[in-house]
Amino acid sequence: MMFRDVEQYVLQNKEKIVSLLTEYVLTDTILFWSDEKDLNFLQQEKWQPIIDFVNKEIGINLQKTYKITPPSENNLYQEAFKIYIRTLYLKELTALYLGATELKSVLLSIAFVKKKISATEAFNLSFLEEFFQNKSWGTDKEAENKKEQIKETILKIEEYLQENG
Repeated sequence: MMFRDVEQYVLQNKEKIVSLLTEYVLTDTILFWSDEKDLNFLQQEKWQPIIDFVNKEIGINLQKTYKITPPSENNLYQEAFKIYIRTLYLKELTALYLGATELKSVLLSIAFVKKKISATEAFNLSFLEEFFQNKSWGTDKEAENKKEQIKETILKIEEYLQENG
């Protein structure tokens, strides 16, 4: 992956990317919870600290939901979220954009970019529900291959973030 090319793209399209990430956060994977007891316990243990971290980091109060529609109160935080994203250094914004795209989670990507969690943790948290379901239903080879590619990409993003500080 050519991170310098992506940096250029991010630089040239910053407002578009800020808007995209702001919209994306409303449907963030880790804001949609299961009412299945064992999975919900895992979500509470693993996802809630990430939500709490991001809320504190940005000064917002994103809400999780058990429904298929995003909580409407999360719309109130879009402007604060945009302001926060605009404060990121180019390298952080590039990593956030790439990470969110791979992980389907802006929140996990923020925690990852801000070094609250590692690339491997971000990957595992992104697929928490799927890994949980796999224990009951088994795995699909094609899905496993796709996940492995995502994990490799996330690890490369982590290396990129660590370059030159």
